[in-house]
Amino acid sequence: MKTFIRLRQERRQREQTQDEIAKLVSMSGSGTVSQYRISQLERGLVPTSDEAKILSEIFSVPPEKLFEKISG
Repeated sequence: MKTFIRLRQERRQREQTQDEIAKLVSMSGSGTVSQYRISQLERGLVPTSDEAKILSEIFSVPPEKLFEKISG
């Protein structure tokens, strides 16, 4: 059984690519996040507080849920 971060599941449910999410972050005016950084976060790297905040707003999911580990 593989473990991954809920961020990946949320992104896939929205049928968006990592690059599209990175662009949404940039368009929000909250700085920039690369596609590679989204990939790292989906694999379990710890987000900065700014990354956690903006991504939780984009997905409308609390940060503690968005970055929790789940099995899949």
